[in-house]
Amino acid sequence: MGKDTEELQELTEKQYNFVLGIQKGLTKSDAYRQAYDVSNMKTETVHRLASVEASKEKIRGARKTSNGGFSKKTGRNCEFV
Repeated sequence: MGKDTEELQELTEKQYNFVLGIQKGLTKSDAYRQAYDVSNMKTETVHRLASVEASKEKIRGARKTSNGGFSKKTGRNCEFV
């Protein structure tokens, strides 16, 4: 990665739920719908926001881990590079 570890990044609970949905086999859009309130959004908006969310570096990093960057022991976000 770069910039040393300026950035031990944490996932929010919604981001964690988004990653978990993808890891369970949902599409990015369906995972986004599961994690965020999309009740007032058009389908196109959900698709766009899901794509933007999935492209974030900390989301991509969490998707590569087996637990989505979430601590099984504490139930809280883990820091990771």
